[in-house]
Amino acid sequence: GVMKNSMLLLAWLAFLCADFALAMLSLQVRDVWSLSSLIWFPAGLVLGVICALRPVSWPVWLLSAALVHLLASQLYGRPVTVSLIFCGYDLLLLTVTALLWQLCYGVMFRPAKVREMLLLLALCCVTGLIERLASSWTLWLLDYPTDHSVSFVWMLGYILSYMPLTFFTLWLI
Repeated sequence: GVMKNSMLLLAWLAFLCADFALAMLSLQVRDVWSLSSLIWFPAGLVLGVICALRPVSWPVWLLSAALVHLLASQLYGRPVTVSLIFCGYDLLLLTVTALLWQLCYGVMFRPAKVREMLLLLALCCVTGLIERLASSWTLWLLDYPTDHSVSFVWMLGYILSYMPLTFFTLWLI
C-alpha cells in the first residue's frame, strides 16, 4: 500500500532527476551542423526502465521522459520543432526496442549471456540507426541546416553512449 506507493514515488523522482542531469550532460556535446547531440545518455535510462516494466506502466515514464527531454532542449536553446522531432523519434524507437525485447524475453529480463547482450546491442543499433536517419531526414525536409552525411562513427557513438546505462538500469531494477 502506502510503502509501495512511497517507493514508487521516490523511484520516479530519482528517475526525473537522473534523466534531467543526463540530458543536460548530453546536450554539452552538440553537433552544431546537425542540431543533435552526439551522445544521448537519457536513452539508456529510459530504455532500461521500460524494458524492466510492464507496458501498462510505460505511459507515466515515457511522458515524464518526454517532458524532461523537451525542457532540457529548450534550456539549451533548440527550436521547439527540433526538440519535438528528437524527442518524438527517440521515445518512439525506444518504445519499439523495449516491445521487441519483451516479445523475445518478457518483462524484467536481465541479459546475462553474451548472446542476450549482443541481441540487445544489435536491436539498439538497428533502432538507433533508424532514429538518427529519421531525425536527420525530417530536419532536412523542414529545411533546417543539417549535415546530411551520417557517419558510422557518429551512429556508433550515439548508440554506445546509452547502452551501458541500459544494462545498468536493467540490473538495478
